Amino acid sequence: MLPKLTTTLLSLLMTSCGSISNPSNASQVAPVSAPNPAINLPAIPVQSDRPVSLAARKTVADYFMEIPRQYLKLTEGDSISGIDRQKLLTEAKQSGGIYDLNNGYLKLIRGGDLCPTYEVAIFNRPQASPLVALNISCTIGDDVKIFDPDRGWEIVTKSVLPVNLSPDPNMAYTVTVNLPRVGRTIEVYHEGDRKTLVGRYSFNDKQFVKQ
Repeated sequence: MLPKLTTTLLSLLMTSCGSISNPSNASQVAPVSAPNPAINLPAIPVQSDRPVSLAARKTVADYFMEIPRQYLKLTEGDSISGIDRQKLLTEAKQSGGIYDLNNGYLKLIRGGDLCPTYEVAIFNRPQASPLVALNISCTIGDDVKIFDPDRGWEIVTKSVLPVNLSPDPNMAYTVTVNLPRVGRTIEVYHEGDRKTLVGRYSFNDKQFVKQ
């Protein structure tokens, strides 16, 4: 009996070992692959057909706040701070002024007797910041300046508006200027015994041209 039992045990042991070493059985185990290294793809630049510039986002109120302080005073001792300007904007409607951001126009009244009145209009240019026209009016007539913000707020009135805005000292009249709330045309008048139209000047994206 012992030799038969021994032979059986040996047979089972050899069968078990053969199944482990059999290459066909090993193929049933899924191989473990090493992780792939990360692939760094170059970033794709986002392009837009509408260039965004700081100037395009500014409103007429922004430009009013940026006008150099010395150009907003009537006399040498006069002064208007940033807080004063913000108050004028906030109280524009209550004081009888106009705050029209959509059309790029302001009319702000400071002090009593409607004097002085600040009138601001912007004239958009395709490839630059808009020109900013400032009219300070009082009993002595209008004081009009046109600025180019891209040149550090340089006064460019004479180079873009072909009309003399200074009254003749030998004549009894004042110069009044109407800045447009809608449109791009400035009107210039002489006021003495009567109001006389000097001319209408339309903006052509670069300068004003007499109609």
